[in-house]
Amino acid sequence: MSRFFLHNFFAAFLCFLGVACVGEEMIVPMFIFELRIPKTQKPDPMTRIDLAVADQGANGTFLSACKQREEGGALVFQSEFALGEDPSSKRALIVSPYLPTPTGEQVFLLPIPRRPKPRVFTEWQHPNFMAKGAGLAIMFNKKVDIVSTNIPPDCFEVRYKIETRDLGPDWTPDMKRKSGSKK
Repeated sequence: MSRFFLHNFFAAFLCFLGVACVGEEMIVPMFIFELRIPKTQKPDPMTRIDLAVADQGANGTFLSACKQREEGGALVFQSEFALGEDPSSKRALIVSPYLPTPTGEQVFLLPIPRRPKPRVFTEWQHPNFMAKGAGLAIMFNKKVDIVSTNIPPDCFEVRYKIETRDLGPDWTPDMKRKSGSKK
């Protein structure tokens, strides 16, 4: 197989995965989310936020790593994840307290298509349910152990948007910086 053919095959494969390659560009859809909670609540900075994808895995961050601002009577936390290689449209944002609680994790089911298009922020929404072990269950396409659909009024709310972003030539398809590149 010639190098030219191999290069074109690889570029077509990345485009098939939802990652568009144009020259040195790496254009991927980005899931940008905001979590809102009343200021009267004191969220633990070690609260974990995961974007779980069926048959794929999860990307995660902590509340302390999110950008934070005040908006009216609420605290708003913002972060983002890349959506470029997801083989499934079954996605959920899971907010897990650092220390396990009887109510479990807050689970937001996300109706994002497999190949998402850019969109503006959604409306704020409450979790779909509270669960235990939801991340693993969603990643492995198993039944989620729902603890409750009775959502407390002081829980997190989420809204999100999709943007496409050129991550440039310093990024690899697995979204990690190449060794030796400058930040």
